[in-house]
Formats: sequence, structure tokens, C-alpha cells
Amino acid sequence: MLIFNHFDDRLKENCISGRSIVLKNPYKPGAGFAPEYLAGRDQLLDTATNNLNELKEGGMVMHTVFYGVRGVGKTVLLNRVEEMADNLGFLYSHIECNENFDFNKNIIIQSKKFINQLSLIKSVKELIDKVKLVVTSFKTTYSPDDNTWSFGWSQQPYNVETADTGDFTTDLITLFTSLGKLAQKANVPICFFIDEIQALDKKYLVALITAIHRMNQLGLPILLYAAGLPTILRIAGDAKSYSERLFNFTKISSLNDNDAIDAITVPALQYGVKFDDAAVSLILKHTGGYPYFIQQYGRIIWNLAAIDRHVTKEIVHTSYDEYTETLDNSFYGVRFNRSTKAEKDFLLAMSQCKHFPCAMNEVSKKMNRDSHSISPLRNNLINKGLIYSPSFGEIDFTVPHFDRFLERTFLK
Repeated sequence: MLIFNHFDDRLKENCISGRSIVLKNPYKPGAGFAPEYLAGRDQLLDTATNNLNELKEGGMVMHTVFYGVRGVGKTVLLNRVEEMADNLGFLYSHIECNENFDFNKNIIIQSKKFINQLSLIKSVKELIDKVKLVVTSFKTTYSPDDNTWSFGWSQQPYNVETADTGDFTTDLITLFTSLGKLAQKANVPICFFIDEIQALDKKYLVALITAIHRMNQLGLPILLYAAGLPTILRIAGDAKSYSERLFNFTKISSLNDNDAIDAITVPALQYGVKFDDAAVSLILKHTGGYPYFIQQYGRIIWNLAAIDRHVTKEIVHTSYDEYTETLDNSFYGVRFNRSTKAEKDFLLAMSQCKHFPCAMNEVSKKMNRDSHSISPLRNNLINKGLIYSPSFGEIDFTVPHFDRFLERTFLK
């Protein structure tokens, strides 16, 4: 079927003559894909704009961690703030963590990049060699080639600071301090953007938080924006007790009804495509206002939309099976298949809870096991990013509507 973004006679003639007109689909599901219309995040972006401008003017601001379940658009927000920082002349680095992430190697690479960029500025010429020495000593101590750490002191002049004590936190502070002083001298702030920060190894997270804290104390222009699952609240708190005073932990949730309606309808308006109120209501019901789900459903509906540029409830209903099949095969299935048989049994029992978050004792009853014996399964699933614990004794899925997926697939 065809959708038109113009209503002139020429397009009508193309339709009558059988010549097809292909329009770009305005809905973009994907990991971190920026939608054509970013609904409901204006206030968050305004706050980020103020933070970036204040740091650029020499002020101090709190570092920010966007946290929330999958599919709420944390990475999209992080990328948008990164774009804003770029437009303001920041030096920045985008880091995505995972289970096998080599943090020290990445920090070395990014530090070299910053030095190369700052070396073009005349006012910092006299500091460049000192900072290069710090980076070199850090690289020598924390080798990115064979993942071994050497210890001891380098043979440098007494008044030259190096990053080779063998204590990663101490050396990262030295490295960041050198970069921060260089950036301050050049009047060019630095911003680190870290996605999936909950996957960062604890020793690296402790060092990062400590180093960022030291930057604040020294008034140096290094800022951190990060995004992660809700587990980062507990992980950061366990890493350093002052984390809640250092970071602005900002919860990213599903869109409210008005913003979700905009996310559904606004991208289509530029093509003259309109949605019935009943169609919009049904999309809201199925997606729960989660941005990723809206983009996925919208993309499928667009491909099936009527030739008269009119999306009805019937079209939305017709698209539902393809929508759920797409989610089940990718968004849900890939994550579920990373689990062991015992972990899958835990997830299936969890999906039968009456309310979410659900109590661990409710899951244990459904599995006919005591809570203590299933705790290792719970911990494994938290580490794999499939569930999280919003409060003591409670658990919830990190993937919205995961219980619906399990019900469709296994509990019919």
C-alpha cells in the first residue's frame, strides 16, 4: 500500500498509472536510533543545555546519570546531549561499556585524542609535554596490550608527576587532573559520555567516581554524562557512599499519554498521514508509552497504512501480530536466550507474579523452592541485565512487558 506526503494531481496520476511512490519511514526503532521527533524530553535537554553552558563559563555542575529500563530512550538522550556538547565546542568521548570492556585501554585512547586536539591551542603548549608523560606512564603501568599491570616508580625528574604508582584509582586521578588542568588552561571543557555504565567493572567504577569527585574539588572542567539500567543506583552507592551527592541520578520513564500521542502522530503529519483517536488509543495500550515500542509499532503500521493517508484502529489491530513477532524474535528473544535453563525457569515463575515489582518469596513459591536456594539465579540475572532489585526483597524486569512475551511464548 502507498502513503502520500503531497496531495497534488501529479501524485494521483502516479497512483492511477501504477507507478509506485516510496516514502521514507519516519519511525526508527533501534538501539539508540534518534527518532525524527523526540517527544517528552524537552525539560531534560534544557537542563543539560544549562549544565553545559555553565561549565563552559567556568562554573561547576553536578554530573548526570540517566537511568531506567530498556526502551525508554536513555541512549538517545545521551547522544543528543553529546551533540549539544559538540556544538558548544567541548572535547568529548563516547564510551559504551559491556562485559568485556577494557576501560584502561579506552581511557588511554581518549586521553591521547584530547591531547592531540588541545595541542593546537597556543596557550597550552608548555603543558603538553607534561601531560603526554602522564599518559605514557599510565599506559606503561596499565598495559592495554597484554592486560597486565606493572608496578614501581618511573625514573623521572622529582617535580614531574606521573601516573605509574600501580594503584589504578590514584593514577586515574593523576591522569584526569593533568587533562583537566590542560583543558582549563585552554578554556575548553571535556565531557565523558558513558553508556551502559552499570556494566563497568567495580574497580574501574570506583576509580572513575573517585577521579570525578577530585575534579569537582579542584574545580577542573571535566564533566560526566552516563546512562544505565536501574541497577546503577545500587552499584554506584556500593562503590562510593558519596555518589548521590556527586551525581544527579535522573530516572527516564515511559512517556505520559500526551507525549506518547505526539511521538505517534507528529512524525506522520509531515507526510499528511493522520491517526484516528481509536488507533492512537490502541497503540498506547499495546506500547505502554515506551519510546522504542512506539517506534517499532509505528514502523510496521506505516508499511501497512491505507492509501488515503488515514490510520484506523483496524490497521493498528492488523499490525499487532507482526509487531509482537518482531519484538519476540529480537528485543526479547535475544535476551532470554542468554539465560540458562534454571534462569529461564526463574524468569517464567517471575512472569506469573500478580504485581510488579514482585517479591522474591512469591517467585520461590511458584518454583517450589526456598528463597535462599534461588538467590544465585537472581544474582546471575541481575548481572546479565535482565532483572533488577528496586528495593530489598523485590525484583522487576529491566525489559518492559517481558512478562507478556513469556506469556505469549511459553504460557499459552
